[in-house]
Amino acid sequence: MAAPKPITEEEYRRWYTPKQALEIVGKAMAGDWNAAYPAILQRLAGGKILAHAEDIDWKQVSKTGALPKYSAVGKDILDQWNKSNHQSYLPFWSSGNATVELRTGHSLSDAPLTINLYGIRFDPDGINKLAGIATPLAASSAALAVTSPEPEQKGPRVSDPLLKEWFALYSKAYPDAEDTEDRAVESARGMFQGKSVSRDRVRALRGARKRGPKPKTAE
Repeated sequence: MAAPKPITEEEYRRWYTPKQALEIVGKAMAGDWNAAYPAILQRLAGGKILAHAEDIDWKQVSKTGALPKYSAVGKDILDQWNKSNHQSYLPFWSSGNATVELRTGHSLSDAPLTINLYGIRFDPDGINKLAGIATPLAASSAALAVTSPEPEQKGPRVSDPLLKEWFALYSKAYPDAEDTEDRAVESARGMFQGKSVSRDRVRALRGARKRGPKPKTAE
C-alpha cells in the first residue's frame, strides 16, 4: 500500500494538535483521560485517524534525510505509540513533537533509525468521529463517577521524586486554567499504572501552584 500523500499547508492548519484532540475526546468521555489516550492511539494505529507532521527528518549513522513538509506519520511509529507502556507520557501530547527510534534490520546490533517529528497534527474528521462515538457514553460515565466510591489504590507507592517529575510535565501540558483535580489524579494514575498514587498526594502538589489573587473579604 502506497504511503499517504502530504497534505497542503491549508489543510494542516485546520487539523488538531494532539493536545486539542485529547481535549475533545476526553470531554466526550466525561473526563476519562485514561480512556482517551489509548482510544486515540488505537485509531491512529488502525488508520481510523490520520496523523501528519509539519516536518519530519531522520538519521541513521552518518546518513540523514527529510520528508516533504506535512508528510504522514509512518505506521511503524503509530504502532510504537499505541504499544507504549506510558501512553499519557508521550511527549507530543503537550509539545506536538516527538523523537522515535526504529529498528530497520533483524539484528539488535544494527544501528536504529532515529526519526524526529515536529508539529504533529491529527485529522479533525477522525477525531470528531471518535468523539461522536464516545459522547453517548458520557452521561452514564458521569453518573457512575458520582455514585461510585473511588477505588482503593493498590500496588507499590510511587516515589516522591518520580511523582514530582510527572507533575512538572503535567503542569506544562495543563496550565492553571485547564487544570482540575480529577484530571491531575487520572493523569498521574495513568502514568504509573500498577502503582499507588493517592488523591491527597496529587492535591498537595497542585496546592503549590499559584491560583491567582485570593478573593477579597468584606471588612
